[in-house]
Amino acid sequence: MNKNFSLNKKVALITGSSSGIGAEIAKEFSKAGAKVYLIARNEKKLKALTIKLNKKYNTNNRFIVCDINNYEEFKRKILKIKNIDIYVNNAGMNIPKHFFNIKISELDEIINLNMKSMFVTTQIIVRKMIKMKNYKKKNLNIINISSTLGHVGSLNRTAYSMTKFGVEGFTKSLAVDLANYNIRVNAIAPTAILTPMLKKYLTKDFRKKTVSNILMKRIGSVDDVASTAVFLASNAAKFITGTSILVDGGWTAK
Repeated sequence: MNKNFSLNKKVALITGSSSGIGAEIAKEFSKAGAKVYLIARNEKKLKALTIKLNKKYNTNNRFIVCDINNYEEFKRKILKIKNIDIYVNNAGMNIPKHFFNIKISELDEIINLNMKSMFVTTQIIVRKMIKMKNYKKKNLNIINISSTLGHVGSLNRTAYSMTKFGVEGFTKSLAVDLANYNIRVNAIAPTAILTPMLKKYLTKDFRKKTVSNILMKRIGSVDDVASTAVFLASNAAKFITGTSILVDGGWTAK
């Protein structure tokens, strides 16, 4: 591996990493040499994945069972970790309903997970990062998982799209706020990616319509996103901050 893409001796935290995109990022980070803390609510899945990755890549990964909406619990568990180099905000949810059918309770739920928890947990992480010795020399960085729908709108995705546009704004403004600390902040904006979350809604008609909008004529894979995350986390991207990489097969090119 080109040393610029190596994550050797780096410590990464990934939320929502028991399955889907988060699990794949954990795998690719492990392959690149990082020690990964996998964070999610499902202990059974976290434990199984952590054991699998440690065995396959000879890593010393750990898992943390935590609801990231519980900020005090998150803070208490994170403070036990000595150093943090990379934080991946991956946890998120979708409510595929028409604007008129979204309940206030559902709106609160999606805003809390997709936006508020991202903001608050990142505050906790960054405050810990800047206490590290010589932190400005460590290529510290934040990666936020956004969406193509943080760039364009879509039918029955108003609540989700609103939160992902928020993630895009958060990414750019946070990059400005943290520039003096030499902490990079970027987003990855995938199109439809074949994950357990997508499979719930992936009807034949939905797949056909989605693929028709993608120039590459396929649904994205978790590897498409994870390899981009490795790039952004590595020294190969050390001059990149405040941007969003569209991993969308050309959806937004039209």
